[in-house]
Amino acid sequence: MMIALMRLGLLLVMVSAVSLNTSEIKVLSVTAIGLMAMMEQIAPEFERATGHKVAVTFGLAPDLRKRIDDGETFDVIILGPSSIDELTKQGKVAAGMRTDFARTGIGVCVRAGKPKPNIGSVEAFKRTLLSAKSITYNPAVTSGRHVENLLLRLGIAEEMKNKTVSAENKPGPGKVVGVVARGEAELGLVITTDIISDDGVEYVGPLPTELQSYIVFTAAVSKSAKDPDTAKSLIDFLKTPAAASVIKAKGMERPE
Repeated sequence: MMIALMRLGLLLVMVSAVSLNTSEIKVLSVTAIGLMAMMEQIAPEFERATGHKVAVTFGLAPDLRKRIDDGETFDVIILGPSSIDELTKQGKVAAGMRTDFARTGIGVCVRAGKPKPNIGSVEAFKRTLLSAKSITYNPAVTSGRHVENLLLRLGIAEEMKNKTVSAENKPGPGKVVGVVARGEAELGLVITTDIISDDGVEYVGPLPTELQSYIVFTAAVSKSAKDPDTAKSLIDFLKTPAAASVIKAKGMERPE
């Protein structure tokens, strides 16, 4: 009986020790379809590996910045590199506790089942755009603004004007892919993570290297994190081979 009580006592001590050593990491992350899908898979893997809990809140970058300016506390923030730089200068993010863990480029999609055009070179991409009946992109977001500049750079902005369907005010989070999936436009130009996550469209491929632009996701530890080392362990987990396979599956890649 005494031995059983001693064992029970030891077990309770061990459970208490684990409880004391576990934390909940509060993450604020910019909204991006691929990023949301990635964290949905990676967070539980991290929790199983470490015992720590992860609570992720997604939002638009300006909204997250306002919440931080208003004094909301967090442990880890995921934004673009320039926004992280600003927060570091403001003393809200710890210097030296950040990493660029993923990036997504811009790709082309067609409606599921439709032929995939040639976009393998700058000239082939240009010919494909000119021969398309219609294209779509969202001029209100970074990828769409890049596409607008590309059309000017290729010297075909005027020719494309009448065949462009703006996705800016279309429904759903995946505005561009929705337009293509519904057959409202023949080609969609948007970040690859949006394309990979939608069954109604098929991925043609990335923009030619010379025309490509990337959106980089950076994770950093808050200057006021409850447990900076634990918060940093989540960021370190984003750099593991296990995380890399998830990042790739969601249409992203490691930054070079």
